[in-house]
Amino acid sequence: MKIKETYVSFTGLVDTGRLAYFINTSSVGIGKRVADLITLVENFNCVVFEGEYVLEQAEDIQSLIKKVNVKNPFVEYIIYTNGYIKPTKITNFNNIKYIINLQYKTTDVPFEKRLNQTAISWFIEAESKFVCIVNSKEDVAEALSIIDTFGIPKRLVYITTDDENIEKMINIASKTRLNFAPNYKKLLWDGKGKFN
Repeated sequence: MKIKETYVSFTGLVDTGRLAYFINTSSVGIGKRVADLITLVENFNCVVFEGEYVLEQAEDIQSLIKKVNVKNPFVEYIIYTNGYIKPTKITNFNNIKYIINLQYKTTDVPFEKRLNQTAISWFIEAESKFVCIVNSKEDVAEALSIIDTFGIPKRLVYITTDDENIEKMINIASKTRLNFAPNYKKLLWDGKGKFN
């Protein structure tokens, strides 16, 4: 598995406050054997996969989960992804939650490369949580347009802001009738709650 870094911290967005082992994937990261990762994660109740290339490494993730489930079937996995790629090989596990960070046009990624109806429909059916980072009125408008266009149920959508302004989040959430999710990882323990 190609990994940028691993660390222990607390979950901070949507599913908050859980001590977890974080695996930050990368296309050019250090190659780490799945067998080596198993001994690192098997005693945690939560393992978080994050990074740009998470679902591209589904085969390694599948292998890791299968082997860890034998030793500790109570581990929950959280996968952060942009929601463009539908998961393969890991869809049969009941202990995976997906948190989708929807991409906006401000990312300069063309529409057809950042929003995929088939993948989004799959994530909706899997009861994934969708996070919309809104920093401007334009972001709010685009988020609402994506939610409407793809039929994402509002109960699955959480808004947050880069500046972590709680009052701003509450204001936007109440106007749009969406959930809000402060990123406690940034707010409370970023840098302080990262252990090796």
